[in-house]
Amino acid sequence: MNTLSNKEVAAMFDLLADLMTIADENPFKIKGYSIASFRISKLPSPLLEMSEQDIRKIENIGPAVVSMIEELKATSKLNVLEQYLQATPPGIIELLRIKGLGAKKVRQLWLELEIESIGELAQACEENRLATIKGFGKKTQENIYQSIQYIQASKGKVLLAQVYDWAQDFHKNLQAQFPQNKFYLVGDIARQMNEVECVEWISDLSFEAWKGVFNAYSITRIEANENTLMIEIEGFPKIKISKISETQLGLQLLQANASKAFFDTFCQDFSVVNNLTSEEAIFESCQLPYIIPALRETQNYADLVAAKKPFTPIQELDIKGLIHCHSTWSDGVNTLEEMAKACTAKGLEYMVITDHSMAAFYAQGLEPERIIAQHQEIAALNKKLHPFRIFKGIEADILGQGDLDYNEGIWKSFEIIIASVHSNLRMDADKANERVLKALDNPFVKILGHSTGRLLLSRQGYPVDLQLVIDKCAQNNIVIELNANPRRLDLDWTWINYALDQGVKISINPDAHSIKGIDDIRFGVLSAQKSLLSPEQNLSSFGLEKFSSYFNLSPSY
Repeated sequence: MNTLSNKEVAAMFDLLADLMTIADENPFKIKGYSIASFRISKLPSPLLEMSEQDIRKIENIGPAVVSMIEELKATSKLNVLEQYLQATPPGIIELLRIKGLGAKKVRQLWLELEIESIGELAQACEENRLATIKGFGKKTQENIYQSIQYIQASKGKVLLAQVYDWAQDFHKNLQAQFPQNKFYLVGDIARQMNEVECVEWISDLSFEAWKGVFNAYSITRIEANENTLMIEIEGFPKIKISKISETQLGLQLLQANASKAFFDTFCQDFSVVNNLTSEEAIFESCQLPYIIPALRETQNYADLVAAKKPFTPIQELDIKGLIHCHSTWSDGVNTLEEMAKACTAKGLEYMVITDHSMAAFYAQGLEPERIIAQHQEIAALNKKLHPFRIFKGIEADILGQGDLDYNEGIWKSFEIIIASVHSNLRMDADKANERVLKALDNPFVKILGHSTGRLLLSRQGYPVDLQLVIDKCAQNNIVIELNANPRRLDLDWTWINYALDQGVKISINPDAHSIKGIDDIRFGVLSAQKSLLSPEQNLSSFGLEKFSSYFNLSPSY
C-alpha cells in the first residue's frame, strides 16, 4: 500500500511547478500543477486511497494530473519530476528553501549571476550583487542573507566567523557570572578551524547550572552522561561541555585543542606527566616551546618540535595595507573615499582598490572609459588624503581560455592587477590548470586571487592542481592571495607552507565589498596562524615604502 501522505504528494507537485518555472516551461502547465498541489493539500482524506473516479471529481484536477496520481499509486514516483530533478543542479533546488525566493527569482539568479548554491548566494549578498538586480533591492538582499545564515547553522557546521565572536563573548560572560568556576573554551574555536562543528568548553560548573545559562535560547535537545553535556540550540552548532578531569586537566586540554594525529603522535614521542594542570606545563615538562592550539596539526608538528624555539604567528596588527577591495565603482557598498577613510581610521597606510573588470558585468565591471574616470578620482583622493596612498588596481577576470579582460594598453594603466576566476567554474582538471596557468604567464599579473574559487560549506571549487599553480607563481614572482572572506579562506592554510618553501609570498586580503568587510582581515589572519606564515612573508604586512618598492612603484602619488 502506498504510504505517501497528501502533504508529500502536494509537495511533489509544488516542486515540479517550481522546477518547470526555473526551466521556463509552459506557464499553463505550471499553473495546473500549482493548483493541483493546493487542492491535494486541502483534501480531508488520503488521496492515494481514493479511486480514480473520485479523484477526477476533485475541482481543478485535470486528466494529466489524474494520470500522474495513478502513477504515484503504482510507483511512489513521478517520472516527469525525476527528469527535471536530473536536469537541475542540486544547489538550485536548495535555493527554493530560502525564505524570500520563489522559483522565478531563483531562475533570475541562475541566469544573471550564475548562482547554483546557497553558499554562492550568500557570497553574492555579501558582495552586494543582489541589491543591483531588478526585483531585489537591499532589503530583500538582507532578508535572504539572514535566512541563509539560519539554514547553514541548522545543518550542524558553520563558518568560524559566524560563531567566533559569540563564543568569545559568551566565554567572558561565563567568567564574570561564575568567577569561582573554571572555564576553558576549547576545540574547533581554539584551533581556529575554518569550519566549526561544535562549540566546546571544559569546565567545573555543574551541568544544571549550564542548562540554566542556556535557558534564554531555543533549546531543541539536551543529552548528558556522567562527564559530558550536549546541548543543541536552534540556529547554532552543537554545544559540548565536558567536566574537568582533576588529575589530568593538562592532558585533557591538550587533547581537546589538537588534531587526533597531533595528540597521538605527541603522546608517543613524549612522556606526558598526568598531574599537570595546564598545556603550558606539559610543553615545559617535555622541554618544548609552547605550541598554540592553531598550530597543533600534523603538518606543523615536526617543524615546530625540531625548531625548539617559540614561534610567534602573524597578528592582525601586522597588516599594514588593504589589498583587494571594491567600491561603488563596481559592486561595493561604499564609495572609494569612504573605503580609504576607513583604512586610515584603522591605521592602515595604503589601499589597493581592485574593482571588477568589465567581464564581470553582473558586478558592474569597469568599461575602459570608467577606468579613466576612476583613476582621476584616485589621483584627487591621493592629494587629499596624503600620506595615505591609494593604488590603482583591478580584479581582472581570468576568462575561459586563460586570457584577461582588456588589452595591453589598459593593463599598463594599472599599478596592481589581481587575476581571479569568477565564472564558468564547471571545469575538469586539465581545463582548470590550462586556464589558470596561462593567466599566470601574463606579465602584468601581480597577485592570484582566491586560487580555487571554493566557498566553504557550499562549493568545493574548481579542480586546479595547486602544486602546479604555486610553482608557476614562484617562476613568475606572483603573490598568492589568502582571501580572508570567511566563506573563502582561499588559499587554504594547508598549502601556505608549500608556497613559502617555493619562495612565494602570501597576501592576506579581505576582498572587502564594504567598510565592514575590511574587518574580515582577522579571519584571514586566524587561518594563516595555522601555518608558519610570518609578517615578513605576507605582502599586506609590508608598510607603504616596502610595498611600493616590492612592485617598483612610487610610495607617493
